[in-house]
Amino acid sequence: MPQFSIPNATKQIELERVWEHASLRSRFAGRMYLLVAMCFLVGLAKYESFSPIETAPTHELLAWVGSACLFPLALCWMVYCIWVEWYAYRRLVISTGHPGADPNAPWWSRLSLYLEFARLGRG
Repeated sequence: MPQFSIPNATKQIELERVWEHASLRSRFAGRMYLLVAMCFLVGLAKYESFSPIETAPTHELLAWVGSACLFPLALCWMVYCIWVEWYAYRRLVISTGHPGADPNAPWWSRLSLYLEFARLGRG
């Protein structure tokens, strides 16, 4: 079957859609991680420097403790989403025949594939 036949094109379009969905999801996970990290760091700076924790309002303490609890979960979710995006990108690149997608490829080909992936907005 030739490389640019209709079945290969539809498969490539489907893989591009899967990769785009994974990309959007990992970007959302990154924004959520950044939001949780900022809430945690602002609370940490406030209670370390400006006001004692005993005088803090309850809702601020709950927000700070909640962000501290969500911090590792958000990090794990973001790493998982980036891994899913990388896997979807690799499947897409395998279908197009990129030399770095081959598991037996030399390390510089695989590095160039990762750098291409990072240039597209991840990494």
